[in-house]
Amino acid sequence: MNAHVVVACLVAAAVAVPFAVTGTSISALPPVLPPSPKFGNCPYSPTWNAAVCLFDKHAPQCKDDSSCPGVQKCCATQSCYLKCENPTCLPPPVQKAWTCPKPSGAGICLEACSGDGQCPGNQKCCKTGCGGHVCQAPYRPNSGFCPLSKAATVGPCLDACSSDATCASNQKCCQTKCGGHSCQDVVP
Repeated sequence: MNAHVVVACLVAAAVAVPFAVTGTSISALPPVLPPSPKFGNCPYSPTWNAAVCLFDKHAPQCKDDSSCPGVQKCCATQSCYLKCENPTCLPPPVQKAWTCPKPSGAGICLEACSGDGQCPGNQKCCKTGCGGHVCQAPYRPNSGFCPLSKAATVGPCLDACSSDATCASNQKCCQTKCGGHSCQDVVP
């Protein structure tokens, strides 16, 4: 089989196999693969912070895992640069029961957790009003459903509740016709 036929077959089959052609003989070359990521995960780092990023002028220590020594991985930091760090072995994400309370107001901008598994007891990792995450006690949504709004019933346009946790056990925090929320008796 001549070299041109083999090349045509490889192209037609859409197989990416590096090869060398010498006269009429063809020999496969070892494939050049992109560097594979190293085992483990980067240690937890709060999401990048624009203020820290502007004032911290570190040069990146790495571009990918292959540019780090030994078992170290190339990890992003809060300061917007990459550096070699020892990997961690994280357990699969934990999803705890119940629901996070709705953020009220701006809250604190702290990034104290990235998942429920980092919170003690039955606490969940919940969003704050400004986009951070903190461990908080969850609430169990009240059973039942919100009643269907009647066309004539407008209800308050203010938020009288933010979640079922702020209502009696036989009520739910339901949206009113004009977009507010109020505690209303549940429909089974």
